[in-house]
Amino acid sequence: LASGVAHEINNPLMGMINYADIIQDKVEDVDLKEYAASIMDEGNRIGKIVQKLLSFSRQDQQSYSHASIADIINDSHSLTAAVLRKHEITFIQDMPEDLPPIKCRRQQIQQVILNLLTNATFALNLKYDGYHDDKIIKVIVKPITKDNIHWFRTTVEDHGIGIGEDM
Repeated sequence: LASGVAHEINNPLMGMINYADIIQDKVEDVDLKEYAASIMDEGNRIGKIVQKLLSFSRQDQQSYSHASIADIINDSHSLTAAVLRKHEITFIQDMPEDLPPIKCRRQQIQQVILNLLTNATFALNLKYDGYHDDKIIKVIVKPITKDNIHWFRTTVEDHGIGIGEDM
């Protein structure tokens, strides 16, 4: 489904970007040139989101590969950023910049992060109607060592309604 939607969006999107480029080349008006450039910038931003959606839809269940946890989190945030903005949720990342790659099934890790972001959004919206200072989702990645093995602990934290004791 994600792949089909991405391909359906890509074709008209490329047409839109190309027409904006033609307009920018043909007009003399500085304001119109800026509008055309803005259309191209926003179209390219949509294109990046579509590429991330396509990448996410190509799940390889069989093999592990090296991936950057920072890239996985950034891609997950990109896919949910519009929803977070709409619900006035602040997104905060707390992770070292020099994290080494991890060996994992990238799409599975991204699916977990996306699910946690979606659940946090739901919990925050149940607790807060509209904007609130505590309407925050924070993703924290910390390297840890356990039994002389190096790991990452990734935490997705929110101040929503919480999980009931029975869960």
